[in-house]
Amino acid sequence: MTEDLGEKMVSEDGFDLCVSCRTKTIYKTERHIDTRMHYVEGAGQLCDNCYETLEGIKKWQIEKS
Repeated sequence: MTEDLGEKMVSEDGFDLCVSCRTKTIYKTERHIDTRMHYVEGAGQLCDNCYETLEGIKKWQIEKS
């Protein structure tokens, strides 16, 4: 079970959840954000799949413009 939106996105066993799809990530909440991959300041932690999807969208938008 997870906490509601508006509160921390944390699994019952202390791992951050992806802010996009709510999948449990590989990072415990106590791990500093500077040592994580796919952490977006102001948004939170993304899982690998959501990060790759967003990067693909950004590349497509740049190429299209």
